[in-house]
Amino acid sequence: MKKNKTFILGVGAQKAGTSWLHNYIQKSPVANMGPLKEYHFWNLYFVPDHKKRSFLKKKPAEMNSEEFLRYQMLTINYYYESFFCSLINDGFKITGDITPHYSKLHEEEFSFIKARLEKFGFHVKVIFLMRDPFERLWSNIRMERNLYTTIDNDLSDSEAIKLHFRNNRWMLDSMYHIQVFRIDSVFKKEDIYYGIFEEMFEEENIRKLSDFIGMKHVPGLGDQVVNQTIKSDEINLSIKKEVCLAYKNVYRYCYERFPQTRNFWTFYQ
Repeated sequence: MKKNKTFILGVGAQKAGTSWLHNYIQKSPVANMGPLKEYHFWNLYFVPDHKKRSFLKKKPAEMNSEEFLRYQMLTINYYYESFFCSLINDGFKITGDITPHYSKLHEEEFSFIKARLEKFGFHVKVIFLMRDPFERLWSNIRMERNLYTTIDNDLSDSEAIKLHFRNNRWMLDSMYHIQVFRIDSVFKKEDIYYGIFEEMFEEENIRKLSDFIGMKHVPGLGDQVVNQTIKSDEINLSIKKEVCLAYKNVYRYCYERFPQTRNFWTFYQ
C-alpha cells in the first residue's frame, strides 16, 4: 500500500546545511515540520543518561514549551509518532525531524525508528548532508564559541581546533564512511538522499532535493544563508594538515563514493 505521508529524517551532519534544509522544507505549502527543527527525541530515547535529559528533573509546570514537548514525547508511549501524525492535515503531506545528533545512531536504532514510523503510516526518507571534514570542524568550533562556553575565548581558532579535534564528540560528527554504511544498511537506496554542502545550493541540486522530498522546487533560495558563522582568522597550515590526516579514511572513502568531493575537498589531495 502506498503511503501518502512522508517523514523526512534529517540525520546531519552538524554544520553541513541542516538549518537551511529545514527552512527550505518549511517553505513548501505541503510541509509542516512543527515548532522545532531539532526534536532530539531519538538520541534521548536511546541514551537514558544523555546530558540533554537534564530538563526532566524539572516539574512539568517549570518547563518551557520546547522542554514540555520533549517531556511528553519521552514519557508518553508513541507520543512522538502521534505528534507528527497530527501535523499531517489541511493539505500537508510532509513532516519530519532534522536533528544532526542522529548521525551517531547505529543500524539497529535506525531500524527501530523506521519500523515505529512506518507503523503510523509514514514513508520514511533519510537525508544526510556532508561537508569537507576540516571545514565542518572549523565551523563547529566557531558555533560552539558563539553559543556556549566549551571553547576558551582566549584561544585562537587554530589553538581551539588543535585542542579539541581528536575528542570523540568532534570526530564522530565527520565519520561519514561509518554513517553512510549504517544508513545504507537500513534504508532503501531510493529513500536516501546524500548531499554535499559545497554544491547543494546550486539550483540543479536544489531541484533534485525537492524531487526527493516530494515538494515543488522553490527557486532562488540557494543564496539564503542560515546560521553562518564568520571566519575570524586563518588556520595554521600544520594544524590543518594534522586534522586532514586524522580524517584520511573519510576523505578517501568520499572521494570514491562521492567523486564530486574531489572538486571541493581539495586540501587533503
